[in-house]
Amino acid sequence: MLRLVTYIVSLGFVFAAKTGRAAYTLKMPYGVTPISQRIYHLHMAAFYVSCAMGAIVFIILIYSLFRLRKSRGAQPAKVHGNLVVEMIWTTIPFLILIGLAIPATKRLSDIHDTTRPDITINSGN
Repeated sequence: MLRLVTYIVSLGFVFAAKTGRAAYTLKMPYGVTPISQRIYHLHMAAFYVSCAMGAIVFIILIYSLFRLRKSRGAQPAKVHGNLVVEMIWTTIPFLILIGLAIPATKRLSDIHDTTRPDITINSGN
């Protein structure tokens, strides 16, 4: 009975929170200027890379849970101190971060480019 009351109260909070907020969108709004459009595409690329990495980790986790469960008599592998494995799981995230940081830095420098300003403000001197 207590579980049913908790469930009903939780649903009430969910519906109350849903009606009190504005329209929710998952993605960034698509920009009007060329720089904002490039930022949008960079954001979506990072989002897709993150989703792919999450899916890969989740698939490996589910596979490991079913394939290496104790009821099948699986014995743990001896990977403690394995230099090759440690180098692989350190290098791959580093390369992913570098692959995302280079275009992000380029976009940031595009935003702060002042070589061709739209207007010039003189101080009056």
